[in-house]
Amino acid sequence: MSVLKSNQEKQVLILWRLQYSDTGFNLLGAVVSAVSGMPFDQYVEQHILEPSHMRHSGYYDGQQGIAPSAQPTYQGKVLTQTQQRPFDPGFYPSEGLVSSAEDLGLWLSATLNQDDSILTAPSYAEMLQPRADTPWGDIQVALAWQVYKKDDRIVAQHLGSLRGYKSLLISYPQERNGIVLLTNAAEAPRFEIAEKLTQALRSSGVW
Repeated sequence: MSVLKSNQEKQVLILWRLQYSDTGFNLLGAVVSAVSGMPFDQYVEQHILEPSHMRHSGYYDGQQGIAPSAQPTYQGKVLTQTQQRPFDPGFYPSEGLVSSAEDLGLWLSATLNQDDSILTAPSYAEMLQPRADTPWGDIQVALAWQVYKKDDRIVAQHLGSLRGYKSLLISYPQERNGIVLLTNAAEAPRFEIAEKLTQALRSSGVW
């Protein structure tokens, strides 16, 4: 929230409110393409997937590219072709990237270790800087990451969903640990699963 004064010296109250928007990511993708002179999917391939050694990841347009290896499901039933969300290259920046838990683990590891073949150290730090409050308790939004503190640990997470699929990435930057959770079940309790995994890894001494 901020207060500004108009030319007539009247106070104007401006309320800042978070509104998640796929359109914003799509516009950002258009900016990346315009500045780099490359299609967005090719830019991601060259500057993120290849340096992270993500050999089983890429964009899929419904016919060409890396197709999902697991069929989307809802309430235990595989969705029919007409029920599935179509892959549309026009939405590539906000969706359409197909990956695996192993590949996303490689990317998360590169991020946690601040691999300079992807970003500079200041850029990694900027990604985790809170930008705005959210309606979700103590969670704040950073650059695509949702950040908060739990048990005095900084947590950065991002979740996603596509019809019949659910995903969740949770990272602990101070400890350089993280969890990648991918499911092909629309109703999967991903946060509960991630919490159980975190507890198990900590109690076993792996983390």
